Amino acid sequence: MIRMSMVVVTAACGAPARPVTAVPDVVTADAGAATFESEPGELGHWSWDEYVRETSPYKSLARLTRPHPGASSTARYGINLHSGGENASWVVDGDRARGYWLVVDANLDGDLANDQRWNLQTAQNDWRVEVTTRPRIAGGPATRFVVAFDGTDVRVYPDAVRTGVIVIEGHALKFAISCLDADCGETEAVRVGFDLDGDGAVDLASPGSYERYTLRDRRMVAFGRSYDFEIAPSGGRVTLRRARTEYAPRPTLARGSMAPTFEAADDHARFSLASARGQVVLVDFFSVGCHFCVEDLPWLVRVHDRYAGAGLRLVMLAAGTAPSVEHDWPTIVETDPRQVAALYRVEAYPAYFVVDRDGKIACARCLHDDAERVLAALFAHPPAGAEIR
Repeated sequence: MIRMSMVVVTAACGAPARPVTAVPDVVTADAGAATFESEPGELGHWSWDEYVRETSPYKSLARLTRPHPGASSTARYGINLHSGGENASWVVDGDRARGYWLVVDANLDGDLANDQRWNLQTAQNDWRVEVTTRPRIAGGPATRFVVAFDGTDVRVYPDAVRTGVIVIEGHALKFAISCLDADCGETEAVRVGFDLDGDGAVDLASPGSYERYTLRDRRMVAFGRSYDFEIAPSGGRVTLRRARTEYAPRPTLARGSMAPTFEAADDHARFSLASARGQVVLVDFFSVGCHFCVEDLPWLVRVHDRYAGAGLRLVMLAAGTAPSVEHDWPTIVETDPRQVAALYRVEAYPAYFVVDRDGKIACARCLHDDAERVLAALFAHPPAGAEIR
């Protein structure tokens, strides 16, 4: 049976939208030059024989057909760099005395001999080079990223980050724009952040950061005012427009803050967080394509069996497809745009949220070890009449 998803979402501190009497103001600000200092990704690397073995299952990959003719026997080969929107292979070779060099199969023909050689430059703790490869789409910006090598590990810095300050109604607000491979036209991979807590930094790195937005969010609240934001396709400018309706402030999802309320239902189950006030709630954001989500199911059964009699409510919000085995808690399938997952800023699965009896977040985006410790603490002194099995 096809599950139909119906989700209604409200913020815990939300208020009905009310008209803004003034005509929305429009403010723009330019961002500075792009740097590649965001969180790096680790690149696996192998000898040539290992490369052949490890990549053989990937039929859609433009695999190398031979080693680089100038590479030594200690050269390291790998994948997961980008060119033309495709997965490109590469080789890094050299030594500390003479320096290191990198070649990326930018033309995706499986032969590194006809591609540019990039010499890595000495940095503080490693050697680095900024690489330019083919645009994702014809006529678009070139793909750019930084590759770093410390003699052992290879890392890629894929996000070009630009920062600036925009002044709104006399307030200076720092912002940052992050674009994957310096392509700000790839809207799903663009992130924009605002220094909402006033600490002088924009948190683009922390999972679920309340200062970080995607272009689909489109709206934010700063200094008590509501704005719609836009990013120039180049990534070099941000525009804020006073919203015609006031938005509820974005929930921080910090420990001790009120959990955003939601109601979710499909043709099999229904759940309301507001109706669970006075009970402890474990919210499980689940995906069948996530190995650890499936692996955690026996643990969820044990937790439910242990604490259900003491007032635990467990709800699973499954991304697109429910698990194949039914369980003794409501499982609600969220189809796109997955409103509850978006409200809780879920970026990876599994993600557990524990909400205490007062409706406050006790554990945010935690894995099951942390969730179990928090649950044990909450049920250490259960309400009168509750039974822990």
